[in-house]
Amino acid sequence: MMDDTGPSAAESSALPPGSKVDRYEIVSLLTHGPQAISYGARDLQLGRDVVIKEYFPADLATRQGTMVGPRSPDAAAAFTEGLARFGADGHALENRPGGSEVERVLALFEANGTTYVVSERVNAETLVRRTRTVTDAPASPQPVASVETSRLRSWRVLALGMAAIAIALVIGFLMLASPFGPAEGRYGGRYVGVVQVGTGFVAKLDLSIAGTTGKGSADSPTCGVHPLSVEVSPQGLVTGRLPEPPATCGVVTYNFMGEVKGEGIDLAITCDTCTGSAKAILSKMATVPQTYDGNWSVVHVCPPVGTAEGFTNRYTMSVKDGYAVARWRPPGEPNSFTFAGQIRADGTVTFQGYGRLPAARYLLAGQRDGMPFAFSATGQFDGRDGKATTDIRDCTLAFAMMGS
Repeated sequence: MMDDTGPSAAESSALPPGSKVDRYEIVSLLTHGPQAISYGARDLQLGRDVVIKEYFPADLATRQGTMVGPRSPDAAAAFTEGLARFGADGHALENRPGGSEVERVLALFEANGTTYVVSERVNAETLVRRTRTVTDAPASPQPVASVETSRLRSWRVLALGMAAIAIALVIGFLMLASPFGPAEGRYGGRYVGVVQVGTGFVAKLDLSIAGTTGKGSADSPTCGVHPLSVEVSPQGLVTGRLPEPPATCGVVTYNFMGEVKGEGIDLAITCDTCTGSAKAILSKMATVPQTYDGNWSVVHVCPPVGTAEGFTNRYTMSVKDGYAVARWRPPGEPNSFTFAGQIRADGTVTFQGYGRLPAARYLLAGQRDGMPFAFSATGQFDGRDGKATTDIRDCTLAFAMMGS
């Protein structure tokens, strides 16, 4: 008897086989747990099988295209907290000397609004051997003198640790009380980056911080320029709101929550009345590079994949103050997209884009013509030339500056 109930909830929320995430291709769905989805995947660069764990809490998350975000505004805080914890746990395994005895973490990265942990795929025989290596090793007896020496050392370490904590607390208090504390000296400057929320909004964020406040703008290729203001705590926490753009953009007020880290700002963006969410990294810029300002020709080539035909698009891209914007066909129409990115001083760039899919003969499994989609592309500019590769389908973009 044929089961026509359709795919399960787990299958419908998972990435379909053939999807590309960074340099990995999804091969199969392994498990769908309460906090993450595990996939069998292929490392296309090294040619090996791996397991990819994607943060996707079933009761908090939803997927729009490839983008993952909170299911509702009420779920945003718990989603973001869980995302940070998932990443921290992955880093702990990744940085452990020699890796985990049973599961060896190979990589950890962020994409599609969530975090992925990549580990090697082992067979049952290898797993049993490693488990035995850990559990069957005999414990070496420790001499009494060594035990006493270890206890003495432990007390000394504890005393030194408590003294260090006390000193750190005093220094921290003095820094917070001083008018020249962290918010003035460490966080001041200009920060630039690109944010994408779901499949319908992308904008350049340009933020200048002085003291405990930041002023700037959100510049969207399709929704115009809108003022942006944030508050910065002495600890480097950043909070703010982006006022509602025009209704034609299909988006509403966005909340910014983040933290200044090193030479950048990590932001989480949520929406008051929608499920769209995203993460963005704003880079601190001593100067905005103008080396690449001007108009560029773009040759966009997507090779055939399976039954999906390949195609080539040619269009132009404009760059001002290092901020690049390109568009293929009018936004909202089938077979259209817009992308933007901030070219850094070293010529590297990460583009964020969104649009609507083309005709069925160009589509991968699980896609529909006219369906909204989002993508990113990483690239490098050098003088008057540049190139980039997208995260879906491995399409290539070749750039050439126009004019003399």
